[in-house]
Amino acid sequence: MLTFAYAQTSLSIPPGFPLAGFQLRDPERIPLGPSRCRVRTLVLQCDAAHHVFVLGDFLYFPAALKHRLRTGLSTLLGTSDFSLICGGTHTHGGPELGFLTTPTEAEKLLDQIGRRIETSWKSFVFRHARVRLRSVSLNGLSVRRRRRIFGKTVLAPNTHPPIADKAVFLSLEAQNAPPLLLGSYASHPVFHRSNQLSAEYIGALEDRLGETTRLLLFQGWGGDLRPNFTTRRPVWSRGIRFGLKSMVKILTSGAVFRDYGPAEFQAFVDRFFRALHRTASPENIPMNAPLREGHSALWIESQTGRTRRRLVWTVLRWSAHLVWVHANAEVFQHYQQLLERKFPAVTFICSGCGADNLGYLVSPQAVPQGGYEVVQPPHWNGMDAPLSVASLQRAERELLTLVQRTLNA
Repeated sequence: MLTFAYAQTSLSIPPGFPLAGFQLRDPERIPLGPSRCRVRTLVLQCDAAHHVFVLGDFLYFPAALKHRLRTGLSTLLGTSDFSLICGGTHTHGGPELGFLTTPTEAEKLLDQIGRRIETSWKSFVFRHARVRLRSVSLNGLSVRRRRRIFGKTVLAPNTHPPIADKAVFLSLEAQNAPPLLLGSYASHPVFHRSNQLSAEYIGALEDRLGETTRLLLFQGWGGDLRPNFTTRRPVWSRGIRFGLKSMVKILTSGAVFRDYGPAEFQAFVDRFFRALHRTASPENIPMNAPLREGHSALWIESQTGRTRRRLVWTVLRWSAHLVWVHANAEVFQHYQQLLERKFPAVTFICSGCGADNLGYLVSPQAVPQGGYEVVQPPHWNGMDAPLSVASLQRAERELLTLVQRTLNA
């Protein structure tokens, strides 16, 4: 029998605190999405085992915060033997906390955040739940953002190969409580470019659902995906240089991404909201066996071999046909499609942007192609060069082996 408890809290972020996700922000832009930073906690109990999900409106989940919460949860649950999956919604309008691994001025704020989250746990009420699977088709809502033009990889819409454009949820349903949707969707929350706090499209969906449904929408494996709003006209709103680049992209590939505004943001949220309500009757998930968990940690090295970052795969098996996979990275969708080809009878819910995030986990095939995700972010994340193909191929093998081992457990 499965029971669950849920709590959430909105954080007090000081005005002017640095935001994550963009180097340049426009204070004249209209803010898009609710101006807040929320953290949600879900505790599942199944046959005396506990599994905890924590989702914050951060670019990535701060490692120091996860360590603190684990200590608090150990006291609350009376055991240190529980799984803990922490993720950021990947909002590009959240506070700059995702890469915090050493003491800084933000440590004081992290302590305040930790105490606020722990206080929210006092409202926990455990309820017996029926679990149902909901798969929401969002075909065409998002698209790949990497395209080869004249031998160079640029930021431009690319519909080939097609993507698995869907959101997958577990619906936890209990008496005298609104249903809770726990799942993921893969698409960059990059609509909001003002200098104000924003929970982006995830927060807007929460508001649309209101008190009728709780939502924990983790960022899926969409490191190379973004909202599919394009144009065949040059984009001059960001200056002459950007406009000229967009003109070249249009001439060579037919379209560029629009400079997202309120209309695009609202269309995205509306489409997602309508799709949630159109979903056919969910499939019941029998909880007659304990959830199985597996972990695999490995080093992802740079091409020089002089620097490396730790990647952790976490697998939670709900049934023989339903598996959750989490990573402390911004994962390319290649890895989800790899799983779906290898295990066609299994439905996967994939989430990323976890604690001690290593940045983009690009595919091995993407490395020789170059492009923004391959070349620039590794330097921001403590690497001296792009990731090595051998490391990424090892990550593929470890992922497939872990899932197979967890399914067989």
